[in-house]
Amino acid sequence: MFLGRRVYANLQAHAPVPPTLNRRGTEHIGAILRLETAIVGGTTRAPISDTTWKILGPDVPAGTTVRVVAVEGAALRVVVENGG
Repeated sequence: MFLGRRVYANLQAHAPVPPTLNRRGTEHIGAILRLETAIVGGTTRAPISDTTWKILGPDVPAGTTVRVVAVEGAALRVVVENGG
């Protein structure tokens, strides 16, 4: 048992920790999205990957192409993409 603890502790000490651990939204920074619903009053919701995210940004119509630039709590901040 003591040998197993030493080996396991040594393996854990050298295991790389993903930079996005416990910060799930950061994996979406830089993602390009086409909004299915308009941003009204600075907010909407959009399906991304396996969940629906709250989207914050300027008021734009549905179909606008946006880019995720930041994570604010449980929401993603977007800006309008050029040409979108």
